[in-house]
Amino acid sequence: HEIISSYSLSLAVYLDQTLFVEPLIKYRTEEKKTRYLTKIAKEGVTTTSAMTEPSAGSDVLGITSKATKIQGGWLLNGNKTFITMGDQAEFYIIFAKTSEGRDKNSLTAFLVEKGQKGLVIGAPIEKIGQKGTHINELFLENLKVDDENVLGKVGQGYEIAMHSYQYGRLVIAAQALGLAEGLLKKSVNYTLTRTAFGEQINRFQLIKDYISRMDVMVETAKSLIYRSTFYEENPSLFAEFTSLSKLYATEISTEIARLAIKIHGGIGLTSEALIERGLRDAIIQEIYEGTNEIQKLIISRYATERYKR
Repeated sequence: HEIISSYSLSLAVYLDQTLFVEPLIKYRTEEKKTRYLTKIAKEGVTTTSAMTEPSAGSDVLGITSKATKIQGGWLLNGNKTFITMGDQAEFYIIFAKTSEGRDKNSLTAFLVEKGQKGLVIGAPIEKIGQKGTHINELFLENLKVDDENVLGKVGQGYEIAMHSYQYGRLVIAAQALGLAEGLLKKSVNYTLTRTAFGEQINRFQLIKDYISRMDVMVETAKSLIYRSTFYEENPSLFAEFTSLSKLYATEISTEIARLAIKIHGGIGLTSEALIERGLRDAIIQEIYEGTNEIQKLIISRYATERYKR
């Protein structure tokens, strides 16, 4: 993801299967894993996860999509929005309420495939960046899901979502790092070819300042992200450091995109240079997979618990 994002963040997002594959590996039978993972690996099938609704984004317990029990399965009704790859995916994990209230056991995750009767996919929603991938509304209209396609157990949806989001945040951090490093590389090479006032601009003190700041941010993000991977077997540290990584990497990615535009000057604002695309792509990362404001709440909670001792 890191390397691909240095060339095209949209392509990295398109290839990202984390929110489907991670929970599938942990919460499904071998038969189901074989069926889905084989298609993903061999046929390049794209997947997605559908939680967000018009009135519930970061507040996952606030979703209103409902799953009603029927003989042999469930009927899903509701409306999802801002679903990445909504019309490009073949397989979906869709979250719905199987009981009333805001209890953590009120959510259940369901495996759904494109083409099932009752799954209506809306047109792509226009967005500022990441034009190579779509976001869509999904309409659940008496969508029937068999009991065998409940992911994990009934009422385990919140746990599944939180598990998958931790891995998702680490992937997004890696994508943000790749985007930032790609912009740094372009900026360095531009300063070596661009002249002003009779000199290469990489000789100017202000340009040196920009480049050094960008390099410090890239290397710090890289250290934080790579360090996070060592904590996978420690649930609390892994949760904290994936949030730390997502928060820091996405924020420095946006800042580096701003600095890259400054270094490139007027040409940095044009589409042909592909620099302004970096800013448009980067800023979206601060919103999805848990806004950066939510990451701050998570980090604060874990830091308080650790240091109060």
